[in-house]
Amino acid sequence: MAAGRSAQAPGWVRAPWPAEDDRSLALVFRAARGAGISRRSAARLCRRLVREGHLAEGRDRLLAALHDTLRPRVPAERLAKATADALLLDAFQTLPHGRRGLLWSALRERRTAAELAAESGLPAQRVHEQLRDALRELAACRPA
Repeated sequence: MAAGRSAQAPGWVRAPWPAEDDRSLALVFRAARGAGISRRSAARLCRRLVREGHLAEGRDRLLAALHDTLRPRVPAERLAKATADALLLDAFQTLPHGRRGLLWSALRERRTAAELAAESGLPAQRVHEQLRDALRELAACRPA
């Protein structure tokens, strides 16, 4: 995704749907944005997919409908990467809070496990286990 473009889901996504539907719409919105679709067009596309009943069919069908819609104007590689990135972000956001914080600090802030252990008060072994488990969950793109 180009710098300066936000893939964060718009406020309307957090509407009267159950949490899983909310997550699915946010995922589709992020994938569309990552594929180069404008915020307005991505929001319009999400609303259209809801009207057409794809949201009720589940997350996989919703992503398939997104791919079917965008495939003529977005290269397949770009769409696949945008979808993978959106799935990874969704998986990261569903990690337990403590694990997510440790992983963020280790990867983004480049903190060592020893630093994280000293700051959190956790034993170093526990920090290593938490980081390992978080990475495994993200690698599977299906957090526990």
